[in-house]
Amino acid sequence: MADKRQHRKQKKREKDKVKSEHRKRARATRKQQQARLRNTTLQEAAGWDLADAYVSEDWHAQGPRVWAVFARQHSSGSMAAAIFDVDLRERGVVSAELRVGIPEGELHMELARLSQTKAMMIVEAGLVVKVVKEGLAHGESRGVAQPEEAAEAMTLFAGVEPSYQDVLVGAEPPPPPEPEGGLFSSIKRKLGLG
Repeated sequence: MADKRQHRKQKKREKDKVKSEHRKRARATRKQQQARLRNTTLQEAAGWDLADAYVSEDWHAQGPRVWAVFARQHSSGSMAAAIFDVDLRERGVVSAELRVGIPEGELHMELARLSQTKAMMIVEAGLVVKVVKEGLAHGESRGVAQPEEAAEAMTLFAGVEPSYQDVLVGAEPPPPPEPEGGLFSSIKRKLGLG
């Protein structure tokens, strides 16, 4: 009886040792893959699958300042993300940051940080492309130097067409002047309002 127990304990130790070795090898393989992904070139990352894209909720207003985030994801879960600060009223693209080979959680933490200043929403990738390109064009048309990092970060846009949706740049136009004369003006004058 004691021999059977010892034999079972020995078998369990051997089995646990094998499992432990498998876990160690799997961990080492994951670490190597993550290290390789961190050294991924931007052109390689531009070929990864599209991930969610985000933009500030007020992107459709006239000339807002927005955050625009474009991301791609490797099959292993590693991500490449371009984060743009875009002033659609005056300056165009204010800043651009590119992160390649980051874990998905890191991108979500950055989105949470950005959402503290402006609420973010998930959009089609083409809308982020449109917002950034319109911002660049607007800033350049006003003679504002655009950040060098923007061109590099836009490499992730490869193969994505800009959205058909309109992006309103510049300040809101002034309201049209009230027409002189006419029925409305005469009624206002008679009522003593104008």
